[in-house]
Amino acid sequence: MEYLKQQMQEIGLIIKEDDVGNVYGILLGKDPALPSIVSALISIQSETQAHLMVLPA
Repeated sequence: MEYLKQQMQEIGLIIKEDDVGNVYGILLGKDPALPSIVSALISIQSETQAHLMVLPA
């Protein structure tokens, strides 16, 4: 998971993690007053299973 968070940060995503371990990557546009451009959610189900969802803002 740390590798994925590092990769997300390197491409400019803001990283947030909730209390159950879901990791969110948020890409803001040039005007931070506007909504984000895209959000990604990584949800770890087990040691061998994870889900990645990329959501347009």
